[in-house]
Amino acid sequence: MKRAKRRARSAVCVAVIGCTAAGIASAQMAVPQTRKEDDGPLDVSLSQDITYDTNPYRLGDGVAPPGRTDTGERSDWISVTGLRVDYDRDFDGHRLGFVAAPSLVRYARFDQLDHTRQRYDLSWSVRPLQRAEVGLRYQHLNYLADLADQRTQEKNMVTSDTLGLDTVFGTNARWQIVGGANAARYRNESDLQKSGDRDGWEANLGVRQQSRAGNWVDLRGRHADYRFPNRAASILSDSGYEQDAVELGWNWAFAGHSRLSGKFGYQWREHDTYDIRDFKGWYGNASYLWRSGGPSAVRLDIYRQIGEVSDASASYAKTTGIRAIYDWSPGPKLTLSPSIDWRWRDYLGVGTLSRGNEDTLTARLSANYQISPSLRLTGGVGNESRRADQSRSAYSATFVNALLNWQVY
Repeated sequence: MKRAKRRARSAVCVAVIGCTAAGIASAQMAVPQTRKEDDGPLDVSLSQDITYDTNPYRLGDGVAPPGRTDTGERSDWISVTGLRVDYDRDFDGHRLGFVAAPSLVRYARFDQLDHTRQRYDLSWSVRPLQRAEVGLRYQHLNYLADLADQRTQEKNMVTSDTLGLDTVFGTNARWQIVGGANAARYRNESDLQKSGDRDGWEANLGVRQQSRAGNWVDLRGRHADYRFPNRAASILSDSGYEQDAVELGWNWAFAGHSRLSGKFGYQWREHDTYDIRDFKGWYGNASYLWRSGGPSAVRLDIYRQIGEVSDASASYAKTTGIRAIYDWSPGPKLTLSPSIDWRWRDYLGVGTLSRGNEDTLTARLSANYQISPSLRLTGGVGNESRRADQSRSAYSATFVNALLNWQVY
């Protein structure tokens, strides 16, 4: 019965937007938007970051790091050595892009957290018709899970692989049919987190209205289906879920000095058997960027997220946040950037296992100095603190870092 209801709701979401798209498709054809010219095919850079963090495990007061009894031995020096290769070329109506960004992360004290962070992107797009564009993309990520949001202090490397398809079909000067699909795979290295492994797919279909200046608004319907290969369906767990959403997105520039972009939607998620993990609600984000035309710029982000908690028996969390960044350039080579990020999270759905509420505040001041056209030095200092209903989730950490980036090619 639940699956039948999900199918019906998915059909309604897609049908409403699909009918709108079909109506627009019958409109007059027009010249498509021009593509951005090639900015150069290859960029290669090396970077070295050194960070001193007073609490890399994000532990509460009086809690000792794993394998230690002294609560005072919680700080560490962290080294991140990175290589980044970007390739982007446009030829004969085709566009090929590639990003390789591996990083070697080393801890002076807590060497059990040493790891190699990886990111690899491959994309290809083509215009089979003057009014249409089709793109394929693949992304591989390997990264250390956020230690602050895990219930255990064990190192957990997360690996994700995503294969995607994106399509745009222009029907006239201002209307486009947009859609896409993803197939994704997520894996956790830690045995304690393997219940969070998942495989699945997502699809979306919608319409976009675009002005001659390049501003646009679109409406999409989304559907997702994911399975948990390491979970067995029971009264305390579930083997998978389906999710539907209706989403409005926008990207709009005002008078050349400011831009507003984001999305806003409503989503439903239903699990196969474990009803208490089901949720629905509003989500979205809005980003406002203002440039003075001189030495300063301001960016303001507001967001609302609703999603699952990684535990096999837990339910979901609602997160609301605001982020503000101010850039000021007192000279041609120096930029100062103070920022503040506040996040409120409410864990819901599973009575005794709920973690209640928590709010996290991060304040940072960074400076960027362009030593030469190919050499850049960045330094910063900041503090991150969390208050929580459960004392073990509360923490405070101060960090100082210096980053040197060299544009090799």
